[in-house]
Amino acid sequence: MTRCPESSTAPTGGYTKETGYYSSLLKDLPVVTVHPGDNVILPCWAADSFIIAAEWSRPDLEQEYVLFYRDGHLDPTYQHPSFKDRVELVDRHLKDGDVSLILKNVSSIDTGTYECRVEPGGSRRRKRAIIDSEPIRIVRLQVTEPGSDDRNLSPLGLYNGLAAGVLVLVAAAVGGVLMFKRCKKRPGEPAADEGSGDLTTHREFYTGQLTVLPGPGTRSLDGPPPPSPSRPDLSVLGPPPYCGPGTTDPFVPPYRRTRFYIYTDE
Repeated sequence: MTRCPESSTAPTGGYTKETGYYSSLLKDLPVVTVHPGDNVILPCWAADSFIIAAEWSRPDLEQEYVLFYRDGHLDPTYQHPSFKDRVELVDRHLKDGDVSLILKNVSSIDTGTYECRVEPGGSRRRKRAIIDSEPIRIVRLQVTEPGSDDRNLSPLGLYNGLAAGVLVLVAAAVGGVLMFKRCKKRPGEPAADEGSGDLTTHREFYTGQLTVLPGPGTRSLDGPPPPSPSRPDLSVLGPPPYCGPGTTDPFVPPYRRTRFYIYTDE
């Protein structure tokens, strides 16, 4: 059995019998959502524990009511036929002011706004089975088919859904940042040029001073290997050219300039 969530009693003022609603507070009314065939409890509590009459009604039923209790028993005189044998009070003795309603085997025609009224002890008893005072409780009942996402929709469910959505967005943002950092080229890093033999691309690695020195000759393929050459006297070459600030070659950094020696036949 589904029980409607508790809330404060209905406020006074602004209520019109024609519409049956507090127009400014309609959106704040408690709502309970059930499936066809369910039993539901619509709670209502009166401040006065001594009650001589209680009524549950729906504004769209005009003069007919859902349930009317008087003199210790239910009065079916003006009860709407659709609620016959389907409604009763949680406590027929109305102990502690409890006038909550049990509605059994609900269907789509039960969807609507339900109002609870009481007649406290000491007031003048009415002959009509309709209490004209303002309701002390208003509940909206919604009956939906199975599979509807609106069943038991509560603030807690909304908050959980919102939190899950935020977590998904945060995870997506973190993943995007990590991917961006991974793919972003580091500042100052030279572009890759795999498989290229172009000396212009890597000119700073190949530019230098080339000096040809005499060698011991070419090795014959049929004869013994020539003797190892003696270390050449490099002092005759003089000091290496100045490669510091002011060098005229803009493509060769000072720390990349080098000498190459090639041995050839005399």
